[in-house]
Parts: sequence; C-alpha cells; structure tokens
Amino acid sequence: MTIPTEKMGELETSTDPANSKQVLDNVMPCKLNTSNDSTQDATDNEQLMAVSNDDFLDNGSNINEKTNEQQEPMSESDTDTGSGNDSADGSESEDCENNESLAPEGKYVECILEIYLHKYLLQNTIHYKYCFDIRHKEDPQKNEYVWEDYRNRNKGHGLDQNRKFFIDKNMLPKDDSTWHQYDGVAVPDADEGVFKRIGRAIKNSFTGENTKAAMGICKEFFCDFLPPLFKAPILKDLDLPVIGDEIEQVKMLMNGLRNVYVVDYQCWRNAVDFKHETIETFMTTLLDEMSKDSSTQTNTAQVIQAIGVAIACHCLEIQLSHKALRKLCKCLLVTIDNTNKSVVEWEPVKRLVNSDKLKKALTWIAKQFTSLGDVKDPSWMYCLPLFHLVFGVCTPFEEKTKVIDHANDKPIWWGVAEIQDVVASFKSNNNKSLISLDTVVNKLIPLFEMDFYLPRSIVASFSCSDLHKLTEQWVPIEVACAALVYWTKTTRETYSSLYNDNEKKVDETLNVILDRFQRESSSGKGLNSSYWMTHKISYDLVMEAFSHHPNRVSKRLRSVKIFLHSSAMYCSFHAETEQDTTRQDTESKQLINTVVTKGSNFLTHITNDEHLLWGLEKTLEIWNSEFIENPRADPVLQEWNNSISTKLQTVLKQMCTNSLTREKFIAHFCRDGDKYNTTMHACLENVAFEVIEHVLCSYSPISDTERIRYSDLLSRFFNDNWERAYKTHVTIDILHLAITWSPMKHFVKIQNQKTLTFHEGCVDKIQQVCATIESIRYSIHAGSVDVRMLKFIQEHLDPFCDLVALMHKDGTIQRQVTSRLIHLRMKEVESYNILAELMRRFLTLCEQFQGKDSDTGHERKF
Repeated sequence: MTIPTEKMGELETSTDPANSKQVLDNVMPCKLNTSNDSTQDATDNEQLMAVSNDDFLDNGSNINEKTNEQQEPMSESDTDTGSGNDSADGSESEDCENNESLAPEGKYVECILEIYLHKYLLQNTIHYKYCFDIRHKEDPQKNEYVWEDYRNRNKGHGLDQNRKFFIDKNMLPKDDSTWHQYDGVAVPDADEGVFKRIGRAIKNSFTGENTKAAMGICKEFFCDFLPPLFKAPILKDLDLPVIGDEIEQVKMLMNGLRNVYVVDYQCWRNAVDFKHETIETFMTTLLDEMSKDSSTQTNTAQVIQAIGVAIACHCLEIQLSHKALRKLCKCLLVTIDNTNKSVVEWEPVKRLVNSDKLKKALTWIAKQFTSLGDVKDPSWMYCLPLFHLVFGVCTPFEEKTKVIDHANDKPIWWGVAEIQDVVASFKSNNNKSLISLDTVVNKLIPLFEMDFYLPRSIVASFSCSDLHKLTEQWVPIEVACAALVYWTKTTRETYSSLYNDNEKKVDETLNVILDRFQRESSSGKGLNSSYWMTHKISYDLVMEAFSHHPNRVSKRLRSVKIFLHSSAMYCSFHAETEQDTTRQDTESKQLINTVVTKGSNFLTHITNDEHLLWGLEKTLEIWNSEFIENPRADPVLQEWNNSISTKLQTVLKQMCTNSLTREKFIAHFCRDGDKYNTTMHACLENVAFEVIEHVLCSYSPISDTERIRYSDLLSRFFNDNWERAYKTHVTIDILHLAITWSPMKHFVKIQNQKTLTFHEGCVDKIQQVCATIESIRYSIHAGSVDVRMLKFIQEHLDPFCDLVALMHKDGTIQRQVTSRLIHLRMKEVESYNILAELMRRFLTLCEQFQGKDSDTGHERKF
C-alpha cells in the first residue's frame, strides 16, 4: 500500500513503490502492526480488539463471512489514516494511529490499525482490502477511494492473491500476543509530466531501472524490520530471545512483501527468486559472521541463534546454499563442561526453544545433505549431539547401557532411529566427500564421553569404504565390532568364488581391528565399561563369519582372534576388579570354549582338505598367523595357543607318515623355519624332532642356508636326546644311547664324513660316544669287558658293530671281525658259566661229606 507523507492533496497517489526515484529521500515508508488483546472471556456479544491489516475482498469492501454483511472499506489518508470498517456490534473502529516510536531507528512511521471483532471470527479467515482515501482540499466532495486491484491485475500468477489473516487459537488467551502485517513501502508519485512518465516506463522496460530501485527499497525495508535474531550475531547470552515470535514476524514480513513486490509489481519473476535475494541472503550473511574464527560470540549465543536460523529456514522453506548449510551445522555443535559433566548450551536450549520445532528443524537439516546432487558432505553430523539430546536418545554424560541389540532392524542402538531414511540415503551416496572424514570426526571426538551414541551414529552413517578409517582409532572398539557384524552380514557372498569390493573392505577392517586389539593389549589400555559389550558383540561376529562359505578363511579366523582378545581383556578386567560375576564367568567360559573349538577344528579342516591344493607352505602360514604371540600369561590366549598347537602337531605327524611329505616338511623347516613366530616355531620343531630320524638317510640339504639350519636342527636334536639319556654320567649310559638310539650311527657317519658342521658341544658328545665304543671294543678284544656290558652288546649286536665299522672307515676293523669277536667272548662267558656251575655243584657235594669222625671225634678234611 502507499501512504504519502506530503503533497498528498496535490498529487495522485501511486501504488508503485518504485514509481519515482527522485523523491525517495522524502519517503516515509509504512509498516502495519497487528496485535490481539483479549478484553473479556468469550460470549457471542463479547468483543476482541485485533489489529489487523491482512487480506482483501475483490469487491473492495470488508465483509463478515458469517453474516455476509457488507461494511465500509478501510481507508488511509495523508494526514489522518483511518478505517471505515464497522465492528460486529455496529460501532466504528478507531482510525489508524501512527506510532513512529515503534519503528526501527525512527526511520519509518508505524501505523497501528485497531479493529474490534467477535471472538468467533478469529477462528476463521478474515478477508479485507486496502484502499487510499484521497481528500481534495478545494472540494471535499471529490474525495475518492483508490483500491488495490490485485485480482484483475495478477490473474494466473500462481500465487495466492487473497490476503488472509489467521490467528492461532492457542494465542487467543494471551493478552500480550502481537501479530505483524507488512505491506511494503509507500511512496508518492514523481512530480513529472505524462510524457516523462511514458518515457521512463519505456526506458524501464529496457534497463529495469525502476524495478531495481523498487527491489532496493524492498530489501532496505526488509533489513530494517528483520528481527535482531537474524540481523547480526548476538554477543551476549542475556540478549537471547525466546525462539518463536521472531520467526512468525519474519514469516509475516515475507508474505507481506511478497504480495506487493512479487504479486503486484513483479519485481522478481517468482517467490523463489524473491526469497533468495532477501531472507536467504540475510541468513547466509549472518551465518558467515557467526562462523568466523574471529567471532566473539559465546558458545551458547551461537548455538541458540543457529537454532533460530534452522527453525526459520524449516518453517519458511528457505533453501540455504550448501556452504551456508555447512556453516549452520558447525554453529549447532554443542560444547561440554567436563568439570560439571554437563552440556553448556543444553539448559538455555530447553528454556528458549520449542523442542518440537527444533526436532523438525534438525531433521530437515539432515535431509538437506541427502539432496546435494553429486557431492557428499558429512557436516550434518555436527548436529548429532544436539539431535540426540533433543530427541531424548540420551542425556548428557549418561553411563553406557549394557544393551546388545545392534542387529535389530530399527537402529535404536545406533542412535539414528529417528533419521533412519536420512542415514540410509547418506550411506548409499558413493560420491567423494567434500570434507575429509578427519575434519568432522576430530571435532566430534571430545563429545564421545558425553554422548556414547555419537560414535555409533557416525559409523552407522558411513559406507563400507569408510569403515577401515573409522574403526582404526576413532570409535570405541565395541562400536567397531558391531559395525563389522553389520557389514559382514551385509556383504555375504552371492557366489563362493567371487569377492566383491565391500567384502574385501570388511576383510581389511578385520585386520585393522585385530591390530588395534593387539596394540591395546600390549599397552595395557583398557576398554572401561565396554569390556562386556565388546566380548558379546565379538562373539556375534564369530557366529556371523562362520555362517559364510568355508573358503572365507581369513574372515573366519580373524573374527576368532578378535573374540579371543576381547575375551581376554574382559576376563582380566573382572579378575582385577574382583567382581562377583559367577554367572557371567560361566557364560563367558562357554562362549570361549565354543569359539576355541570352532577355530581349532576349522584349522584342522582346512589343513586336511586344502593342503594338497594350497601346498604345505601356505597351510603353515595360516597356522602361524593364528598363534597369539606373547599371550601375557593370559589363560584365554594360552588356552587357544595350546589347543591349536596340539591340533597342529597331530595334523603334521599324520601328514609326515608319507615319506615325500616328511622330506618336504624338513626341507621347508630348514629353509624357512625362522619366519614363524616363537610358539609356532617350537611346535614345528617338536614335529621335526620326531620325524627327523626317518629322513636322516634320505634328506640332503641343497643350499647353504638349509645345510646350516639342518646342522643346527640335528645338533639340538642330538643334545636333547643326550640330556635325556645320559643322566648318571657313566659309561653304560653312553653305550645304551649309542646302540639303542637308531639315529646315532647317522650322527657318527656325518661327523666322520664332515658333510655337516654340528655345534661344538654336539661334536664333543659324538666324539665321546666314539671313544666309549672304541674303549669297549678294545676291552672286548682284550677279554676285560664287563660281562653284563657284553651281554647288552650281544642283544644289540648290529648297531654296535655298525658303529665300530663307521669309526674305522679305513677297514682295519671290519664289522664281521667285531661280530665274531663278540660271539667268541660270549662263548667264553658261556664256557665260564658252565665251569662255574660245575664248580658250584662240586662244592655243594663237598659240603655234604664235611663233618666229624665218630671214632676219633676229629673233623674230616678234604
């Protein structure tokens, strides 16, 4: 509408706010303010005073919709703006009142129009239309009304051309409620002739000069009446308003200016362009100021003001740019007070913000980031802490609950049940992120302690390609395990022979989590209250992994080790805290036994079924990776090592019954034995010691490395058996070892031939054996051998003769000679034994004749 401030009686009033640029300095724009003051409780005869300046009727008059009673139109003049609208009881309302003091900075004249209406009318849409009462000073009879002709001029424009005034019922009882109706800036016509007007109109059709001027007036007016909440950063917490009235005020301002500058004068092609150049521009500028590093806003003021912007954007359907949305999210990031264990902004938010509107606004923001086209931006996650608080997902610094429902279809455990669709859409976006994951997560990590759902929501929102980075160090380990359960299930193979990219990512992440467990175990880093949860979730991971095809070896075995480490830390925690958890311990032991059995049996299965296909080396590499190095005397880890060690030795011994496999095993052990971990090496060494005596006569090392390691193996093998046999350090022990232990002749042969280089101690022992055998041979030759020793040699004649022959390679003492000599000595022993028996019998007979003579009484002597 237009209200000239001077010369109104001399000039015809124009309703075009950009009709004249020349007189803009003399303009006194107008804002119409509406308010509702309840004077009495409701009866049909009781009145409500409402300041209204909203809609119009196309017949140019104000009509009571219920009674269809035509009333005088509202009118305004240059000196006394008034209303000809009769109230429902027949009384005439007061004229408009100019309240310049209510206008911003005294720049405008604010006209307040008070109209008395029945209360029941406020529950309906009230139509009205503006007119201008032009009063001629010379001839008052020529006074006339100039009406706004919206309908005739703007048919088919696509916008609502009727101005409607609607009062919310909830606001009726409030005496201090105020409604605002803005209808733009009123300017007088330019003082120029008709030809100039025509020329200026033609020029405007080419240059748009007048249109630009009108747009400038509109923007200036908009800026002046924009509430302080949306003008500039609020620096003091005390200046923060209750979020609500300002948004309604902006809504009224937008609607009023749209009717004048878009519908009436078409300064903008459509309401979208108008909104972009007004409210969106102001909001973007405000967010730029708020998000500057140099901003002096308090955290509370920034969050509250950002909430106001978010609610306004949602209510007014303001489409912020991607950059502005990102800044808005950063401003919505709350801060914590670690001393008081609280969220700094939470109490002000509860006091100043309507929670329902905030919920809708936060959900709206998240959805905006799913419709960015070919880009991906995780900045919306800055809103997650506030989102969780507002939706009641958690309370600040709430203790983590022992709830294991991470596999449910509704992601309550993940903290994103309210925005499940948003998370699914963001997760499926495979475009490259505009902001690095590090940037977002590093800002959110300090809030993990306050909101244990926060890392869960972050992980739930990203795709499998980001899982590796997220789980490496950022998120709690129970969340990482739960994510692995989800993606292991999601990436289940369609064909056993095919591996998709996501499945490979899961396998990589399994290794990352396992390394993380090992680091935390070695460093003694605890999992705090997450022990039990991690223990249970990692068991779910094992069960899910074992439901996949058996050829997913890495997936199965990595999940087993993850479970073992989590169980070890869980059991250690309860042992240190001495908690009474008998039932939990029993359940945990059952889970541990189940997994240990599954894992060790699976290792045995793949060794028996696949070693011919994979080869011995690959099979042993798999076993080596499953031994846990340095188990820290942990019962769980030691139980696992002992179990698979026993299984492996059993399997290898069974495999080595085949002579070809046996030689391959010894060759591999000598060539690559050092690459295995300590526990695995000891296990292989035990097997090698048991099978090496079967390959002494057939295996020949090829390379120098094999020869050295084979010599070392034989030396330790010899020393080990020496220590077990040579206990009393007497000759008979050496003889017993030499002729009863079959590998001894091979050691003597190797030593004499110098084909291998034994350890010095081993060489000394072999030489001691040779010296002992030679000494015994000499005593046999000399006839001074101990009879028991000779009998023992007779029982092991061949090994003894072989050793003697090996010791005399020059042939000076042949095997047959030694054998005949032993037989000769044994015959001598037999002859001696026969003679000894005869002597024994003779002496016995002699004793029978020994006694006294009966005649003389003397003893008989022989």
